[in-house]
Amino acid sequence: MHKYQKIVKILLICITLLTFFLIFRGIVQDQTPDKALVGPVDADGVEMSQSLYDEENRKIIELSCTHSKRAEKDKLEMRNIDARILKKGKMNKDIRITGDEGFAANNFHDFEIRKNGRIISEDFEIKSEKFFLKSRANLKSKIKVDYRTATLEGTARKGMEYYVKLNVIKFFDTSGKYIRNDREHQYKAGTLWFIENERKLVMQKQAGIKSDQSILNSDWVAMIFYDDMKTIQEASAIGKSYLLLGNPDKNQNDYKEIDAENIKSNYDEKGRLLNVEIMKNAQVQIASEKNKTAIRTDYLKILFDPETEKVTEIQVLQPGELRNTGQTDFNLLAGSMTLQFKGGDIAFCLGKGDCRLKLEGYGIEADEIRYNVEKKTVAIKGENSSVAHKNNLFRSSEFTVLSEKKILLSDSGVDSTISLGSGNVIFSDGSIFINAGKINFSSTQETFNYEKSIHLTQDNTTLSAEKLLIKKNNDIVATGDVSMAFRSDKKNNEDEVSLKGQKVVFDSKKRRIVIETSAAIQGKGAILKADNLTLQFSKESKLQTITGNKDIQFIKDDIIGSSEKVNWKFQQEIIEFNESANLVRGDRGNSKGDKLEFDLKSNKVLVHSDDTKRTETILD
Repeated sequence: MHKYQKIVKILLICITLLTFFLIFRGIVQDQTPDKALVGPVDADGVEMSQSLYDEENRKIIELSCTHSKRAEKDKLEMRNIDARILKKGKMNKDIRITGDEGFAANNFHDFEIRKNGRIISEDFEIKSEKFFLKSRANLKSKIKVDYRTATLEGTARKGMEYYVKLNVIKFFDTSGKYIRNDREHQYKAGTLWFIENERKLVMQKQAGIKSDQSILNSDWVAMIFYDDMKTIQEASAIGKSYLLLGNPDKNQNDYKEIDAENIKSNYDEKGRLLNVEIMKNAQVQIASEKNKTAIRTDYLKILFDPETEKVTEIQVLQPGELRNTGQTDFNLLAGSMTLQFKGGDIAFCLGKGDCRLKLEGYGIEADEIRYNVEKKTVAIKGENSSVAHKNNLFRSSEFTVLSEKKILLSDSGVDSTISLGSGNVIFSDGSIFINAGKINFSSTQETFNYEKSIHLTQDNTTLSAEKLLIKKNNDIVATGDVSMAFRSDKKNNEDEVSLKGQKVVFDSKKRRIVIETSAAIQGKGAILKADNLTLQFSKESKLQTITGNKDIQFIKDDIIGSSEKVNWKFQQEIIEFNESANLVRGDRGNSKGDKLEFDLKSNKVLVHSDDTKRTETILD
């Protein structure tokens, strides 16, 4: 669990326990009655008016009634009772108690009020058919009461308990309404605490609050108010909690829905929502006209614009998952996230620590991901960052994804594992490994564009170049000091061939490789150079012929040849030199003609001077 989350949770629990401890201690202490009353109490007549004092001669009660009568067990029966308990200690206001009838007992420490009972102060009024005041400190009713405070108006079906000297009231099985920000809220709770000195309301046991724009349900809810007791400052829900901000019917796509163990909301001095902290098993859904955003985590904080009540930012402070659907579909997992909103929708995402993003067919893993939803760009950082798309995988320390154009970019060195599918002139449909300094991959056009120090490997085939373009139709163009090595008969893994050139073009449809500019190829123990060379392959990727034009040069051991055209029948090991053909072996032999056929196995040369003359020689 996140260190800060633990601290916050411990503080919440401590504050809750401390609040109830102080209330309980005060209740126990304030059960002790005042030690004495000064002066006699005369009451056994038709009408009574009496003031009662403590041992320090301070007035503590004013009592009057229209009828009074002494009864057994130190009771004084009364009618039309009107009593005032004067503020003392933690009591900050006088309390008035009225009723049609009742009695006083225990030297006016205990009172019972029956019929049309009312308890009144400047801040509240409570009505019931029966109240009992014990030790002038604890006032109870076990039957239905109706009440009104500066904040609340409701009914407690199972009564109430009022700790007079602490200004703490408990209502049982209660429901009612209160006005906040000119909006009516309905509430219910098994137990409701009204703690006036702390400006706090506490709801326990299936607590719920509902308005036309919000719902809050929880095992335990506490609300702290500003000094006026009308403007909310803070609200906390602990236990299985649910909060909905927006239309409760969710028939409009503009709401925030929260499920969690702990929810804490903070408000400004105007009662406008500033932020919500959500902890433990949190599930959040934010809906707008365009998108729905769902988040799972153990700790997050939502920031609001107090004017519009729209989300401005979400801080996911524990590992979490974000799923956005609608106009923009993506899924993000990260150790922590910062989400910036604009107009109710995500505009920017920052993920840190073990990030995983799925977007537009890309699967991204990195230490840090910055997704600018507005600009449709993703910046990816981390030593082991990777991007997957279909059967292709790319690794680098930095990437950029242009999500709308579906382009992947990197100029920080990239390792790729790609698949071309079937049909390439030389490469199989297996994995191809490519290292390069830069990449530009377009998933819509299905093109790979590599640059800088390229090295490609597949089985026994290798290729190096400065630029490499792989097209959708499996055609390939390599440029810049290209060198390549492969097997001429891949099926039988025979005859290694290497080639070089400034530009090499792979034409899969025509089953050929063209080496343009400074072409050279080596195989069967011979080297062939030309301005350009064309390698023709069978459907099985078996090298059939090599043809070339202009500035032909041939080397085999100490045999050197030249011509303007060449045709190498690779499998037959026969090379045809055409136009100004010449083969020389040191000072031991020289063959010239319009056409020379050279047998690589026997070094035999067949010389064609014209259509009718043929001469066979051996260069030995």
